[in-house]
Amino acid sequence: MSTSIYYFTGTGNSLKISKDLASKMEDAQLIPMTTAIRTGVILDADSIALVFPVYMFGLPRIVSEFVRKLSKQMKNKYIIALAVNGGTFAGTLLSLKRKLKAKGVKLSAGYSVITPSNFIVEFTTEEEEIVSLFHELEKKIDEIASVIKSKETHEVDRGNRKDCIIKTGILNKVLSLLIPVMDLTFQTNKTACTSCSICSKVCPVDNIKIKDGAPVWKHHCQQCFACINNCPKNAIDYLKLSVDKKRYHNPYIKLEELMKK
Repeated sequence: MSTSIYYFTGTGNSLKISKDLASKMEDAQLIPMTTAIRTGVILDADSIALVFPVYMFGLPRIVSEFVRKLSKQMKNKYIIALAVNGGTFAGTLLSLKRKLKAKGVKLSAGYSVITPSNFIVEFTTEEEEIVSLFHELEKKIDEIASVIKSKETHEVDRGNRKDCIIKTGILNKVLSLLIPVMDLTFQTNKTACTSCSICSKVCPVDNIKIKDGAPVWKHHCQQCFACINNCPKNAIDYLKLSVDKKRYHNPYIKLEELMKK
């Protein structure tokens, strides 16, 4: 049975989960959602898994765009989703289920997968905790792989009713309108910046260009924090809120893997 795993990632968590899931399948292919959007090609497979982070209590804008690209041929496909989050996913999977239903596509199952958060403004995860979290996830990935192989149907995971209504239903809808221009909050320490262009290379939506030796954002941001967290010199900050904060990069994912778009 063939499985196409479409993922979106900024600092590697969703890619790590996607790779772990693929390793449990007999015939699985990993495809960045950005590639599918650019090419307009959704590979024909027996099953499709969508793996993505939760941003601001909801779907990343790129995931919503991916869903809009789905064709009618997806109606008969087995589709499952993994919402990768740092502890609060609220109504994210319910939102995805509704968007797919509007396209005539059924979401057969959806799971919350807790990983370290890359939102360094608020969270710092120590190395021991990172290792522990991913060790604990091994059993859950086994269970999800089994569900895919059997093409089982389950209710999607959801947060409590209050979080679904307020955080996903209200806050996410408002904040998601602002996300593309929230890169205005990013600042570069030009003394620390070495013009290595890693920030531009890891940006999953090509939102960064290098001008006069420093990054310039083009205002179609996803707020994935890839540029901030992957800068080798910590030269990019979220206003002053991330200054001297420990950066996060999934330790199981190579920088070169994040550059694959």
